Amino acid sequence: MRPLYRLGACYRMIGRYEESAKALEAMFKRDRETEANIPWDRNYLYLATTYSMMGRLEEARDLVSKAIEINPKMNAQVWRNRF
Repeated sequence: MRPLYRLGACYRMIGRYEESAKALEAMFKRDRETEANIPWDRNYLYLATTYSMMGRLEEARDLVSKAIEINPKMNAQVWRNRF
């Protein structure tokens, strides 16, 4: 697992959403710059989760839409089962 994801997830779990968003946004930036071959649908959902906790619902919805475009089989039940 990638360190910035872990950091973002840990911050989110303890309610430090600003720090979580910064870590996850940095992960996005780095992955784009390196053209990482990673599951982008999950990246979008990780950040959408943090944004939703921050009340940034429009941005969260946009990210969920992007995740579904990448992986049309993704839905709330699949995501819930994963976690």
